[in-house]
Amino acid sequence: MTEDARLPCVLPWKALFTDEWKGNVVALPCCRTWINRDYGILPAGCSMMDAWNSEQAQEIRRLLAEGRQAEVCSPDCPELVSGRFSEDRLRVLSGPMEYTSNQALSNREIRERAYRLSSRPMLLKLTPTTRCNLRCSMCFQRRGGTPGLSRIEDWSIVEDLQPYAAEITLQGGEITLLPQFRRFLARAARPEFSHTKVSIITNGTIWDQELSRLFGEVRVGFIVVSLNAAKAETFHAITGVDSFHTVTANVENVLKLSRTHKYTNFDVILSFVVMRSNFEELPAFLDLSSRLGTQAQVSPVDPDGSSEDPWCDHATHGRMRAVLDRASLLAAPKTLSQIQSIVKLLLRCPMCGRA
Repeated sequence: MTEDARLPCVLPWKALFTDEWKGNVVALPCCRTWINRDYGILPAGCSMMDAWNSEQAQEIRRLLAEGRQAEVCSPDCPELVSGRFSEDRLRVLSGPMEYTSNQALSNREIRERAYRLSSRPMLLKLTPTTRCNLRCSMCFQRRGGTPGLSRIEDWSIVEDLQPYAAEITLQGGEITLLPQFRRFLARAARPEFSHTKVSIITNGTIWDQELSRLFGEVRVGFIVVSLNAAKAETFHAITGVDSFHTVTANVENVLKLSRTHKYTNFDVILSFVVMRSNFEELPAFLDLSSRLGTQAQVSPVDPDGSSEDPWCDHATHGRMRAVLDRASLLAAPKTLSQIQSIVKLLLRCPMCGRA
């Protein structure tokens, strides 16, 4: 990369994402879904912040700085496609001194193409638990308990990094099950953290008056509700519980909160993972999302050879393509691009490489 070339994505200098994958803690400066290599497994004894300057994290930054992004990043990465984190968009967001100083340091380290960073991440996507009240058929997380992710334990990493954070996204498991989560929301409402947006990815089965009150006091980026069905019967078959109507009622309550929020309206997004047991319902799901008044997010199930993985089942590809084509006619532009990415998976199976 020439000295004056601009980075198409600076996310690895700005973000820390943690997740669980087949019993291992994965921590990366970008999303595991869109990384082409087996990066980010955090050895026992390492803290989440060790991952911030791990060898893998530094290699990702080096490859991007050398103009070798194609070696590590999927071309379908939505952040790369959107250009949201291009170097041309670097700026310093207003807020407390600690917050703005860290951004200035981060921007300087990007300009200098530093691989080991002194700045702190300002975009956090953390998985403090894999505990969940559902047993979804496509879920890759270990059942029950919190394996290595209990390293976050008393949420100390969240508290340590919150002064620098523009966005904190929390997921699980089911994040709303944790008492610590509600305490975190109460802390996030304090004036010194008013620069931080809080977002969650949830199954939507839990939404009570206390959660409405707590979310009403913090800046909210978005709330994603994983529905994965358009009918109660399909929801029950996927999750093992009969809570479809509870979830859709909770979504309506979240929408009401968004419309009346003290700061600003936030995005409410219904999520649908396309897989063997539900792909026929994708058009009906998009219709349901439109009727409720939410955005729709569509993603493919992980190509892992499980019973929900349709990518090597070439006998179903014709039916899937027909459903995806019908769904494309109903989709908003952002959702349409997500559907088009799934069509690419049909054209070449990610598991076996067969066209």
